[in-house]
Amino acid sequence: TERCEMEEDRAKPQILMENIFENYDLERELLQTTPYELVIIEPSEAALLASLSARAVAIINVLIPITAATVAKIPPSVKIITKLGTGFDRIDVKA
Repeated sequence: TERCEMEEDRAKPQILMENIFENYDLERELLQTTPYELVIIEPSEAALLASLSARAVAIINVLIPITAATVAKIPPSVKIITKLGTGFDRIDVKA
């Protein structure tokens, strides 16, 4: 049963979020009843691109500049890129 749960967790769609807070207990708790897995990544473009897979469905952005070149490397499974906070200064909206 434990192995089945582990395999099921690996199959969950992923929401990627930058590691800028002390903990993510609230976010994980909110996602517990959903089919999504929260993946915490270091706040760098390299970490973002290395973490992307066909299971990634959303990116919650804070510090990473999301340029047109970055967007071109994001798989089509990602349906939303959102900025946590105010403004669009880190996201190339035209891309």
